[in-house]
Amino acid sequence: MADLKGVDLSYMCLVGCDFTNADLEGANLEGADLYNAKLKGANLRNDRLLNAKMKNTDIGAANTDGADFTGTIYAD
Repeated sequence: MADLKGVDLSYMCLVGCDFTNADLEGANLEGADLYNAKLKGANLRNDRLLNAKMKNTDIGAANTDGADFTGTIYAD
């Protein structure tokens, strides 16, 4: 499991990245391009996902407690 707690990935192109079961607690993913990314089972607790692009993003079984999805785009 990748430990990416508190990492700043804001506005990064993360298309197709595999973060399955990764610990991203407190990460900044604001404006990130997460199209087709895999976040299944990831710890997204208290993450900033404002205006992130999440079309076809798998967040099944992810911990999203306290995550901010304001303005997140889920489709074209």
